[in-house]
Amino acid sequence: MEKIVAGEFSESYPPLMDGVGQVVKNYERILRNDFGYDTRVVTTYSTQTGLPSDDDGNIIRFPMTPVKGLGAYGITVMKRDIKKRATGIDYDIIHTHSPFSIGSLGRRIAAKQHIPHVTTFHSQFRKDILGFTHSRILADIGTSYLVRHYEKADCVIVPSKGSIPVLRDYGYKGDITVIENGTDLKPPTDEERAAYRAKALSLLKRDSISVPVFLYIGQHSDKKNIPLTLGSLKILKERNIEFLMIFVGGGEDKEKYVKMVAEYNLQDNVIFYGITRNREDIAAFYSLADIFLFPSAYDTSSLTTRETSAFSLPCLFIESVTSEGFEDGINGFIAQPNPESYAENIIRIISDGELRKTVGKNALETRYRSFYDAAKEIDELYRKLISH
Repeated sequence: MEKIVAGEFSESYPPLMDGVGQVVKNYERILRNDFGYDTRVVTTYSTQTGLPSDDDGNIIRFPMTPVKGLGAYGITVMKRDIKKRATGIDYDIIHTHSPFSIGSLGRRIAAKQHIPHVTTFHSQFRKDILGFTHSRILADIGTSYLVRHYEKADCVIVPSKGSIPVLRDYGYKGDITVIENGTDLKPPTDEERAAYRAKALSLLKRDSISVPVFLYIGQHSDKKNIPLTLGSLKILKERNIEFLMIFVGGGEDKEKYVKMVAEYNLQDNVIFYGITRNREDIAAFYSLADIFLFPSAYDTSSLTTRETSAFSLPCLFIESVTSEGFEDGINGFIAQPNPESYAENIIRIISDGELRKTVGKNALETRYRSFYDAAKEIDELYRKLISH
């Protein structure tokens, strides 16, 4: 039996380390290694860093020039020779992971080759447009235009039920399939957890830590609501509550947060570790932390919450689409969207070790899901669409 040729089209792909890129990477890897696909990835590379040297031959990259205000993203240059390579492949199915340049190319190729086109609504792009243009009119126009991408697809996927009303609000009226994301991290044994904790202390160049440890891993961006986190930490500091906050990652707003830490007199309480692409390092930080602080209202299905669940690490959310699947005091914690409520909930969590342990255990039991399970659903969907 010939292998299914599946094209995964995404602006984001490692070494660009955001959630969408991780989803595409894991789909591609598992479909190829476990389900026998011939997977092809069409994506971008940053003109600031150049083409990655370790790419497989199945990856086609267009140059993308980063634009201030869009984080690692920017303008994709659709070079003719690269486009010829992407269009010259005989695909059986194409899966686009954005409605932008690369996703649009994938949609057009699928139409020309008369093959199924699947697309996933990963993120709230209207907020991205609004944040970049600062114009509701332009955000509405841009959103209306991009929704056509989903209307022309044979199947539209969302990674959570909470994403459905968002996409509906954007104007999409068609059918929607929910396939939740997973994680490539596995729940550690007690011995592995102890080793990870030791590794984290080594990474931080510390012999021990005797205060509660808070953690955030991800983009350092206002859309992740990090100013709310820092505001709540300021309140804890003013109440003489001891803690250590670790930020892992990077982003265009990081320097602003460094200044806020100094302004709030949090220099002794906050560490900006920087970016790591080492998954063992990520696992180490999850094993060290007592709470994961995640007040984002942007993420429709964050991979981070799957990862924290693997390590029985309780998350503190705010009421938003991001906290879907979590119940306060059951398998997570949910605060009101202001620093005062967030700070009170942090105090509540660190004051009750038994509750924290129970909530973390429940998160593992109810919210952990491997990427293999997600890819298995994708495989079944692809085969169904191809057979029709």
